[in-house]
Amino acid sequence: MFVVFLVFGFEGLGMGCGMGYNLCLFDLDGTLADSKEGIINSIKYASYSLGFALPDDAVLSRFLGPPLRESFIEFCGMTSDEAEVAVAKYREYFVEKGMFENELYAGIPVWQYFRT
Repeated sequence: MFVVFLVFGFEGLGMGCGMGYNLCLFDLDGTLADSKEGIINSIKYASYSLGFALPDDAVLSRFLGPPLRESFIEFCGMTSDEAEVAVAKYREYFVEKGMFENELYAGIPVWQYFRT
């Protein structure tokens, strides 16, 4: 997931992004924020919605990184069609709740300029 900020008066921050640019891209997912909770909850929602048993925590962690469709097939034993529906259910939850279930990593100074 990427977040885009339109930047006004950012030049004084000395962060490389302020080199006269009006736009900064931040890669949140696992780089600036720990998004594991939202991802895991989205997987649980998708699995539950299709009537599949919830994978244990060790298996759920293996979903982080690889493509979702392939992970649902490999780790949940879904067919290709079931995995497509699971990905749609995953996204349904993620868009509404999961993307907000994350924590910013400590020690990243840029956040002080964007917190309200």
